[in-house]
Amino acid sequence: MPISGADIPQMSHAACYAMRETYISFAKAHCSVLAVEGLRAAIRDYEEKHGLVSEKETTTEEVVRRRLKHVMNPMAGLDIIRTELVTKIEINEGSVRILIDLPADHQFASAIKEDILEKVESLWDIEEVKVVFTE
Repeated sequence: MPISGADIPQMSHAACYAMRETYISFAKAHCSVLAVEGLRAAIRDYEEKHGLVSEKETTTEEVVRRRLKHVMNPMAGLDIIRTELVTKIEINEGSVRILIDLPADHQFASAIKEDILEKVESLWDIEEVKVVFTE
């Protein structure tokens, strides 16, 4: 949209249009990145659950944190790591204990717990995952 010779309302409209187009492009790119990350995580989970992983990485706190970045906090629309719901991760001889800063009776607690278990239980060297909520 040409701006030279335009009046104030036309320039305002052109600026709004340009900002909207830029935002839409950014949103599309962001969604594409999320889609690729989601597909990679799904493939990795499938391979682990079916014993197809050839390189087995020992589970560390960082490995668990990477997995938990794919668990959403429905209250914020971001993952539970970025929103700091995870306050502590303990790993001890095949057992992982994850402390979540949320009451056990919260409306989203069971969904978050289920998602955490799905992401962490598939690790090859983990036999038990405990999700503990604060009171």
